[in-house]
Amino acid sequence: MNRHKKIAIGKSVAGVLLVLLILALIFYPIYILIPKLSSNTNLFPGETARFYQNFVYNSSNAIPANCIVFTFDPALFSLNNRTSMQFVNLYNSSLVFNLSKQYSCLVADYGYWCYTQYSYYCANLSQHYEMDPIKIINDNGIKFGFYYIRMKNSSRT
Repeated sequence: MNRHKKIAIGKSVAGVLLVLLILALIFYPIYILIPKLSSNTNLFPGETARFYQNFVYNSSNAIPANCIVFTFDPALFSLNNRTSMQFVNLYNSSLVFNLSKQYSCLVADYGYWCYTQYSYYCANLSQHYEMDPIKIINDNGIKFGFYYIRMKNSSRT
């Protein structure tokens, strides 16, 4: 084997090693995170999200059309011909007061996102509002539902 072939083979091997090193640097951090992602108990399998989505599709007609729904997924309710806005707006009392004058009722969607990292918004809801169930469903111990809401200690809503 002549010297040029040895140099060419050496460059080829170096090139392959360089590519492998770059790939390792890209994928190793992902590989490390896989166990952390799979052990997060706050994440639900896709089946739970689909169950909730089907609940909304099949049950949103229980919400009167002249109400406004506070939800983490306004688009889902809009697709079902219900007026909706982001759940977090429930903590803006002047907005809620004004909306209570425009709509015949206010509805909270206690849905999928109430069981994720945003659960603190839902957990405090009953401290601020009286809640009357419209439609409730359970999926393996997880309760989803629509609730009529009225501000506590106030005759405004």
